[in-house]
Order: sequence, then C-alpha cells, then structure tokens
Amino acid sequence: MNELREYVKRKFNLSDNDYNKLVDNEKQRIANPTFDYSGLSLKEAKEQKVQELTHNCKQDIIYGFVASNGNGYRLTVEDQLNMQGQKNDLDDDSNITSVDWMTKDDVSVTHTRDEWLTMYKEAFQHKNDTVWKNKSLRDQVMAETTDTVDKVKDIVW
Repeated sequence: MNELREYVKRKFNLSDNDYNKLVDNEKQRIANPTFDYSGLSLKEAKEQKVQELTHNCKQDIIYGFVASNGNGYRLTVEDQLNMQGQKNDLDDDSNITSVDWMTKDDVSVTHTRDEWLTMYKEAFQHKNDTVWKNKSLRDQVMAETTDTVDKVKDIVW
C-alpha cells in the first residue's frame, strides 16, 4: 500500500498533506455521492434515482440500528456473517448462556442468550425493513410517467 501511495505522490507531485486531502476527499465522495439530475431524460433520471436509493439502502443497512437493549449494532456483510455463525452456534448448543458482542461504538457487551437472540431478530428485521423501503421507493420512481425529472428527483430516502 505504501508503494502505491509513493507512486501517486511522485506521479502527481503531491506532498503528504495534499495526498491525504486527496484520499479524504475521495473517501467522502464515495461515501456520499452527489447526484445531479440536470439535463437528464426521464429514463436517465429514473436510472440515477434507483442507484441513489440503492446506495442509501446499503448505507442504512451497514450503519446498522439501535436494538431494544439501547445498543447500536453495525450490519456490514462481515457482521451479518458473524451473526449467522453465532446464531448457528446457539442453535447447535443449548448450553451457551451468554454471548459477548461488539456494539458499533466498539464496546463489548455481554448478552444473555435470549437478549442476543432478540438483538439478532431485530438486526434482520432492520435489514428487511430497509430492503422493502428501497423496493417501495424504487417502484415509485419507476411508476413516474410525467415528462419532468423533478418528480423523480423529489423522491427521497
């Protein structure tokens, strides 16, 4: 990774500070894309809005939720796989009485078996609700028949 960093700095004559700014700006651009609808046809605006909604859906899932126990939990793909593995362990071994799990604030919390299973159900309910919200909004976008892009643009997450 350092070789790539040095190559980019040399290639574009960047100081460490300029390189860091460039990387930070690019991370921000990827995490928070801006969608410009000017000059788009209705078809193009619909395609772009669907991309925007799908991006927001993924971000909502990844950033997670606050469970009924008051703790926030992330739901990256890795987090979801870890949850599924833990759920399988609980299904296979009724002697497991507690589960240590990380919150999205990087705090380890010990849950009783039932508390963890409740959090697990809430996690996947959050994901399911978010996916269906995305579907509903995408359906609204695709159903739009006016010749103006504004109606599509005004559909927001």
